Amino acid sequence: HLHFRSVFGKQLVHEYTFLPYDVCFELAREQEGCMVQDPAVEFLILLCRIFTGALKNEDKIKANLSYLRANTNEADFRLSVTRCGLSGSEADRLYALFEQEQPDVQPVAGILEKLIKKERSFPALRQLKRRLQYETYRRIFPRSLSRFTKKALASGGARIAFVGQDGAGKSTVTRDIGNWLRWKLEVRNFYLGSGEHYRSPQRSLAARLPHNGVFRPLAALLVVSDYRRVARLTLKTLRKTGRYLKNGGIALFDRYPQAEVPGINDGAKIRTFYLPKVKGKLPRACVEHAAKREEHYLALAAKIAPDLLIKLMLPPEESLRRKPEEDPELVAKKHQVIRSLSFGAKDVRTVDVTRPYETELVEIKNIIWDHLTGQG
Repeated sequence: HLHFRSVFGKQLVHEYTFLPYDVCFELAREQEGCMVQDPAVEFLILLCRIFTGALKNEDKIKANLSYLRANTNEADFRLSVTRCGLSGSEADRLYALFEQEQPDVQPVAGILEKLIKKERSFPALRQLKRRLQYETYRRIFPRSLSRFTKKALASGGARIAFVGQDGAGKSTVTRDIGNWLRWKLEVRNFYLGSGEHYRSPQRSLAARLPHNGVFRPLAALLVVSDYRRVARLTLKTLRKTGRYLKNGGIALFDRYPQAEVPGINDGAKIRTFYLPKVKGKLPRACVEHAAKREEHYLALAAKIAPDLLIKLMLPPEESLRRKPEEDPELVAKKHQVIRSLSFGAKDVRTVDVTRPYETELVEIKNIIWDHLTGQG
């Protein structure tokens, strides 16, 4: 695989850059359907890593050399190396190291210095600082640890949202896509709904109250307060991801807010479900205020559109088969709403999730990869 640049050096710092990285793309070759690095250029980077102390593992060096020897010859090696700006005699001197089990890079240090640039001063101190930060996050904020170990997108990150009616597998897909991307990239998962993955003090207290007599209005007010809280938390979460995206992170959202259709699909709920039931001037004023705040928060949240929206579509009858406890009329309405809304996203894709899960997942991965690489 190829990166937009090649960096190496001390762990967590990577203070050196391989200068002729444009050649990495120009000379890339296809292997088993994937574009891979030219072996001669890969050898140059290997020597630079050895020279700067970024690679010391002898077994790894030996394995890399074995692969590179099997995939190039002297003529191709000379051609690729000279494309990197080195002379023919310099290419000859570097090729002489090709057959060594553990290349001695000191005699060619002057050549390698032409290929690298030191981007950061005091790498040892920077590494100490980064290690302390790393250990702090590992012990206290483990969910944010990937910022020290994964790659960020150079062109800025992306908001990717998954929506779909009940039984479409939004949470499962969001989790599996996150695990796939997180292998190499800086990714975080966010849940923006009020379903089974959401917890709140209001909801917990309301569930413990008796559902009769004087406690019923109190439980209802707690639920109303909770819906207002969900809307405010959704807006806060989306705003916080702005800085994260600027730093190249990828935000994956299970569900996404909308302000077009109330009472359904993560739209405002208080005015639809609770305000008509309230009696009394003061309680009605309180619920009216909560409804306005919920609508205000969701209207602002809906303006923060996802970069890529993936709709996980199920026919209503299949949704009911997977979630038989749901109301058929409501399920049909949710299906229609999801099909019609774009949630403000410029790139909207629809995926049929009635197929085998692995087939569905491959299609979603291709959609996301095309979007991230600008091919979508």
